[in-house]
Amino acid sequence: MLKCFCSEGIEDILKQEESLADKSQKLQFEASPMQRLQNNGTKNLRAMDKCELIEDIIYTMQYYSKKYEFLLPLLEMISNSVVYKSLCQKYTNYGILKDIIYVIFDCDDFRSYIVKSCFEIIWNSIEVVGIQAINLFAAEDIIYSLKKLFENIMKNGYKLEDKCLRNELLILINYLMSDEKALYFFYEKQHLGEESQSTFLDILLLYSTIDEVTFQNEPLRTNNLRTFFGTSSEDLEFKKLIWSTVITAIQNDHAEIIQTVKDSQFIMGLLLYIDPLANSYAVNRWSKP
Repeated sequence: MLKCFCSEGIEDILKQEESLADKSQKLQFEASPMQRLQNNGTKNLRAMDKCELIEDIIYTMQYYSKKYEFLLPLLEMISNSVVYKSLCQKYTNYGILKDIIYVIFDCDDFRSYIVKSCFEIIWNSIEVVGIQAINLFAAEDIIYSLKKLFENIMKNGYKLEDKCLRNELLILINYLMSDEKALYFFYEKQHLGEESQSTFLDILLLYSTIDEVTFQNEPLRTNNLRTFFGTSSEDLEFKKLIWSTVITAIQNDHAEIIQTVKDSQFIMGLLLYIDPLANSYAVNRWSKP
């Protein structure tokens, strides 16, 4: 019931937003339908804002976190609610996004609609109140779980929707890389008192130039030598995102990060693209036939 109450009128506003033929030609001070929704909400969202229900909703979500048939309507209701800035601020102040990210980690299947709904809440919240919405993600257990999720998708994801999720996850990682507290856990080898073989930064560096390393001196792809990534728009976007993520880490100017990057193949991979004598399939495949 609350799900329908919160969603009422939102679909029409989204259609109005999509129907704008050319947003660049809007009057400079004219608010778009989405901006009006974020600032003013709908009649129902304003009513929700005046009610003392936020804590109860969060508690209910925590209670049903493993019972997906009850959890999904709650997530959809929250996703519709956080498009209104006042409500979104209250939800984030109560730390709901930390509960949301744990739902993602506890989900056995990263293709689940539950995971998609959780990411939608995260993106809606960031769009409305900014990246401070995810400040609570700067924690050791969250960064470590993000690492496991990223590795799982990289190893087992092959569908188009998997690649889209992989890229969304990289955007979130990039945001966290700019947080000093979160950044530490990307290059720290100790986790809960035990030393891991590879840090999250090591994993990111591996995938950032995996094809460049494989085809460093190989002009052609063969049956015995295959690329990890293709030339689809999703794979190209991934390349841009993961390079941007590594650069974000470097810009923080931590000695440990700089040394880790120097010890990796990242610089070599980049140099292949500007070496006029290079004859690598990893580079050549992006050229026009």
